[in-house]
Amino acid sequence: MSSPPSAHTPEPSLPMNVLQQIRRIVRAAQRHSQLLEKSTGLPGAQLWALQEVVSDPGLRVGDLARHMHLHISTTSNLVDKLITGGYLARVRSKRDQRVICLQPTAAAEALIGAATLPTRGLLPEVLNQMPEAELLQIHAALNRLLDRLPDNAPEAGLKPLPFTEYTSAYS
Repeated sequence: MSSPPSAHTPEPSLPMNVLQQIRRIVRAAQRHSQLLEKSTGLPGAQLWALQEVVSDPGLRVGDLARHMHLHISTTSNLVDKLITGGYLARVRSKRDQRVICLQPTAAAEALIGAATLPTRGLLPEVLNQMPEAELLQIHAALNRLLDRLPDNAPEAGLKPLPFTEYTSAYS
């Protein structure tokens, strides 16, 4: 952590204070993701996907994408990695054999059961605990910030944060 400004260091301007707050938020989320990965062996986005399927067995990939607010192709890639890792299985629905559902394996249930930190990620966890009035204020302010950014592609919001997608080697 950085030390507080000395008596000779001027306070940062309000825009720089906001930038520092954004950095702190991103770094806190990144650190949480690294701690989760270190303890479970899975990157944060995969762990969140796994948590959703363990909590609601039988989800389809499209359902999982909606739960995580991700693009379906991104979600499909996460699912493929979890299947390859032995954490999920694709099974046909008993009601409709055309429908493929996701089921957690025993390894997935053990991993999620043993996790000591929120497996859906720090930011979703904290945001879900905030009062609606505060969320509405943050939402409005972030929309105004996004409106001022060039190359503000809405589809970027349908991908996990980069540090939650890949093994970080705990750096």
